[in-house]
Amino acid sequence: MLLSEAQQDPEALKHHVFDIDEREEIQRLWQEIQQRNKTPPPTPTSKKPAGWSPDEDSLLIRLRNEGLRWEEIARRIEGHTPISCRLHYQLLEYESRQQDEKKNKLAVAYERYISFPQPSPPPTDKVPFIHM
Repeated sequence: MLLSEAQQDPEALKHHVFDIDEREEIQRLWQEIQQRNKTPPPTPTSKKPAGWSPDEDSLLIRLRNEGLRWEEIARRIEGHTPISCRLHYQLLEYESRQQDEKKNKLAVAYERYISFPQPSPPPTDKVPFIHM
């Protein structure tokens, strides 16, 4: 039985008696398939490693504030697509808003704290009681 016949009709394999050569070929192919599944697929070398540098962050913000479209921004920032530029910009905006909210909450808490009357220190003319 040829390998092409076995691929077309897998049920026929159940009743087929393999020659020694066919068995060796099937075992070799099976081992090759298992080996391929063990090794991770190669990563494309044209892409830049994931992540943004602080310089890229500031360039992204500056270019977007100048009114450039995402396609134009992606052409100027190497290794990033228009979609990744847009999503990263939205993340930077979100993080900025979160930081502003935290600062505002801290400022409000500080204002409340300083507006409370401060307790007066205990009088010093009394001698404190000491246990012996």
